[in-house]
Amino acid sequence: MKTFRNVWIAFAAIALLVGSAYADTVPNGPQKAKTEKFVKNAICYIFKHGEQKAFKKFNQRSSRFSQGDQYLYVFVYKGPHKGEALAHPHNPEYIGSKKVEQYKDLSNQRVMNKIYTLVQNNGGWMKIDYQRPSTKKVEDKYIYVLPVPGTDYFIGSGFHPN
Repeated sequence: MKTFRNVWIAFAAIALLVGSAYADTVPNGPQKAKTEKFVKNAICYIFKHGEQKAFKKFNQRSSRFSQGDQYLYVFVYKGPHKGEALAHPHNPEYIGSKKVEQYKDLSNQRVMNKIYTLVQNNGGWMKIDYQRPSTKKVEDKYIYVLPVPGTDYFIGSGFHPN
């Protein structure tokens, strides 16, 4: 029970640190709050149910963790498995691979390198160019990522503003 309490304290500290990170670039509103809650609930789900059950649930397109264009993804951000996808319901071919490492945005920058930097600084928000699952068009997407305390992976989600 003490370990669980310590995890919650660490989680609360991260949430406070991240609260203002990149906030000026993200449209304020219900999508922002929903995305932050979505990611934080997923972290709690991992601690409550374990990684194996959580990742299985996160990879299901018909779960509470995948709602149309909003879904969770989990990637390793440090160590020998850096870049490996652990969960991605809209691109199951990513699971166990590092395919996403090669993804570049419209300015030809590797997106994952930017995300790793953000995660190593306690996570937060950033804007990327990414394909919307429902339209298959590349559009602006605001993503929110948080490192999972005590692990080498992060959880993220996001939204397309229009």
